[in-house]
Amino acid sequence: MDINGPIMVVVKPIMENLQAQRK
Repeated sequence: MDINGPIMVVVKPIMENLQAQRK
């Protein structure tokens, strides 16, 4: 069971959104 793939797909957009809010 490779759980890293699906997690990255969900986490990446969230991290990008957080960085966008910091600006």
